[in-house]
Amino acid sequence: MSLKKIATVLSLIIIFVFLMGCGGPEERKQKFFDKGKTLYENKKYVKASLELKNALQIDPKYAEANYMLGMVYFKQRNWKNAFAFLSKAVELDPDILDAQVILGQLLLMARDKKGSMQKIELVLSKDAEHVEALLLKATFFLVAREDEKAESILEKMLSDHPERTESYIML
Repeated sequence: MSLKKIATVLSLIIIFVFLMGCGGPEERKQKFFDKGKTLYENKKYVKASLELKNALQIDPKYAEANYMLGMVYFKQRNWKNAFAFLSKAVELDPDILDAQVILGQLLLMARDKKGSMQKIELVLSKDAEHVEALLLKATFFLVAREDEKAESILEKMLSDHPERTESYIML
């Protein structure tokens, strides 16, 4: 075998090994997502957003990555981007109930009471004991000055979830 053929074969082997080490798109997407989620949990929101955006470049229809990026923006008080990414997440997967609740919060903040209540009812229809949705519903009633309805929800929350201090504070 000539030196040229040996060099060609070795080059092909090196390229093959390099490509195998990179992993496929699914693996890379998951790696970016996992790193972004960890950074989010450690409150490193700027770095988390970069990792999550990388995951979304590989798969723009990755519902969980859209949700996590929406949460990053929510924590940064970037309401417009939070709403956009959370909306995309629930469009792709309506069963991300926590995203539905945050959207309900954003809608209530924007004074869209009807839209907010639709999100609350959607979540509670799927999980009648969803704590965050119940707290949002109580908040909704407080904003609407329907104190008796809010009080009823909060008192039930106190008996079912005494560890949740929000109920005490809101009462």
